[in-house]
Amino acid sequence: MNVIGIHCGKETRVVGPLFLGNVSQVSFGDGVWVGREFKVYGNGSVSIGNHIDIAPDVAFVTGSHEISDSRRRAGDGLSYQISVEDGCWIGARSTILGNTTIRRGCVIAAGAIVTQSTDANSVYGGVPARMIRKLDS
Repeated sequence: MNVIGIHCGKETRVVGPLFLGNVSQVSFGDGVWVGREFKVYGNGSVSIGNHIDIAPDVAFVTGSHEISDSRRRAGDGLSYQISVEDGCWIGARSTILGNTTIRRGCVIAAGAIVTQSTDANSVYGGVPARMIRKLDS
């Protein structure tokens, strides 16, 4: 189903409330579970694959600003993409920053802040998130 720039795959469940701000496009694959208070900030795009679990209070940040002069440091706005590949689990109150890909089969620990793309089949945690261990594929 595609409604106002949001695509939801088969058997996808979203527990509201949900905050999408002014993102350009959000796509949920098949068999996705999205916990309450999921938030997408910025005006970029989000692509969420299949069979993914997103815990409550997770934030995706798809926008930022260039650093400007001292009169106002937040300069021109920037738009980013976030992708989550199939089979991932994103823990409660984690934050995923723009221009990142959470690769297939990853677990993002609760409270982690992901600032760069991950390796597949790995557990990431901390601030900023780092690989904690590899998982069997």
